[in-house]
Amino acid sequence: MQDNDYPWLYCASDVASRNAQRWYFRLLASQLTLFFSVSLLGLVTQLVALERKPKVLVLISILLGLAIISMLVGRERKFDKSWFDGRAVAESVKTATWRYMMKVRPFHEEADVELHFTSELDEIRRARSAISVSLATRGFDGTVISEFMLKIRDSGFLSKKSEYKNSRLRDQRNWYERKAKWNQTRATLWYWLILALQILALALAIIAASFGAFRINVVGLMMTIAASLTAWSQAKRYDDLFNSYGMAAQELQSIESLIERATDEKLFCELVDQFESAISREHTMWCGKRSATSISLRS
Repeated sequence: MQDNDYPWLYCASDVASRNAQRWYFRLLASQLTLFFSVSLLGLVTQLVALERKPKVLVLISILLGLAIISMLVGRERKFDKSWFDGRAVAESVKTATWRYMMKVRPFHEEADVELHFTSELDEIRRARSAISVSLATRGFDGTVISEFMLKIRDSGFLSKKSEYKNSRLRDQRNWYERKAKWNQTRATLWYWLILALQILALALAIIAASFGAFRINVVGLMMTIAASLTAWSQAKRYDDLFNSYGMAAQELQSIESLIERATDEKLFCELVDQFESAISREHTMWCGKRSATSISLRS
């Protein structure tokens, strides 16, 4: 199933979420880079000639001003909230779409099902009303129920089961597995990099204590770099996502094995309901943890 086979609301909120996520991390990276540059220039002032120090101080002031502006832009535009809201809307629409196509409650009845589905999408959008500003710039093609969705809903049990296994269940499970491995690799890499910087800072401190202080505070510089990398790693939440995505992949794999053996449509619909509930639960936990991390980084 392609993205354009989903309702317009999914496509628009998905794009809005991805763009907001990119800007959120761009601003965070710029803030950390600017603050590190200020720290580095603060050390450089100890080495430059007296008549050049005012120029360095002016440059420090400019960089500090840019860092503050970057923080204010991030707080004003609220890219983190747009990111979370857009992702929440996109995933909720995705779940509702598959429930509709598989004839799973609350879309198991045929009477007024299109109206019911449209009302459900409206409720999803209204629950995250702040996303409306971002959606307004994405255009609107009017597609709520695509031809593909109608085709799958009207198909037979075996066709629906095959489509769900390949385009939803396995695709979602594989995504969690890939992301779990990706975050595990990044968590290990950043852990050893930060630890190496801290060990280097300790070694330099011992050398300075034994043979005399350096002309510049290299120990402070190493710790500043380590602190910046730690802040970036915490924002990315590599360790948490590795654990949560890994557990989600295992849970979905168990449900997949049950769906594989489902021989009647009633049992299949119950398992689809269980699968979609598991995905919704995982995403709710993700949003909650992300919001808490974002608040702690800004405070």
